[in-house]
Amino acid sequence: MKTYVINLDRSPERLEFMKSQLTTLNIRFVRIPAVDGRELDMSDYPNSRIRPSELGCYLSHMTAWQNLCAGGDEFALILEDDVRLSPVLQELAKSADWIPYDADLVKLETSTRRIAVAPHGFHAPGGRSVHRLLKRDDCTGGYIIRRGLAEKFVRESDFSLPVDVFMLGNRSVQENQIFQLNPAAIIQEHYLDGNLADDLKSTIHPERFDRHIGERSNQGLLKRLNRMIFRPIEPVGKALRQVVVRHRARELKVEFQ
Repeated sequence: MKTYVINLDRSPERLEFMKSQLTTLNIRFVRIPAVDGRELDMSDYPNSRIRPSELGCYLSHMTAWQNLCAGGDEFALILEDDVRLSPVLQELAKSADWIPYDADLVKLETSTRRIAVAPHGFHAPGGRSVHRLLKRDDCTGGYIIRRGLAEKFVRESDFSLPVDVFMLGNRSVQENQIFQLNPAAIIQEHYLDGNLADDLKSTIHPERFDRHIGERSNQGLLKRLNRMIFRPIEPVGKALRQVVVRHRARELKVEFQ
């Protein structure tokens, strides 16, 4: 399978960072010139409800999906340019034979937060396992995607959500076969080091933070009304959810190794 690295023209230091790691792992890659949100005309995307930098990130991943769809491979490994790679990635990228037969996407990355996965996993190289993701997650710094899902993502994209929510939100997790590698082979640098140099800091997190603050303030009244209406029956619903999840899911804190 081919490896694609998404990289902005104005971030040559990030490209060198990734090139150094991938060369060490003997992984050849194709650079995807990332779409710069600063240069987008948002009027070209009337359905978009996300910030320009988020839209640029989304369009960059879409370019990688389109490259997979245009080629002859069944899978592609897609990387953002600010991730730390584990040596085991060399073995994972060598062949797709270890990927579960029904997997549409295998998330290779972790944010180290707890996630809900199926209790039973499949063997993967390097002493790893892969588990079906059962609830939403985030992080699109490193994943393997099947051609069929890439085609679906391209077809269904309307840019109304950030790319990680579109790919790994509850709707996608329910509709598609999405798996998590454990332990993870990829982690974004900012999860390892809170004092990153400017050239490795996220280019979209500040805008995402501003958007989330706005959304929370707009939703405050609705949340208060929901609490008034549904609070009396919350204990019953919580108990039922716990019974269901206990039987079909496990909480997993995915480490990076």
